[in-house]
Amino acid sequence: MVKSDSNKAFFNIEFKALPVYHAPHAPGSCLFIFNIRSEKKRIVISGDFESIHDEIIRNGDLLYPSLILLETNTIYATRTSHTNWLQNEKLLNYWITGQNKVKVLINHLSGFEDWEQGYFPDIPGDSQWEKAISSFCIQNAQIEIAADGRSYPVP
Repeated sequence: MVKSDSNKAFFNIEFKALPVYHAPHAPGSCLFIFNIRSEKKRIVISGDFESIHDEIIRNGDLLYPSLILLETNTIYATRTSHTNWLQNEKLLNYWITGQNKVKVLINHLSGFEDWEQGYFPDIPGDSQWEKAISSFCIQNAQIEIAADGRSYPVP
């Protein structure tokens, strides 16, 4: 087995997986943190999740990311085995407050449960999603809906 210290000379990126809760039938769910050492950039990529334990939320490796790709399945609906925008606003407020500009891409948008639970008369479209994310109040956060097939540079 090769020591990880010896890999630092060859590999510019390291990653860490942190556990999250998705559903009882989905053990092993996690979010990933990628550190690009030479550029001092951090990328956080979440898979599907419904909640994250407080000790994970407070993990120092999640602070001050350059880019976050965040699963955001609904705007308001709860109990869906996925996060909603309101939950993710709280996570973003904790992880990015007081830092330089950060890019946040939200993905896995559905909104079906928003309609099903009575928050909208129809399944929310892009305009409802854009309205919800435009109310986010951290000025140094640039939040977008991730587009299929598009490439995003790491700021």
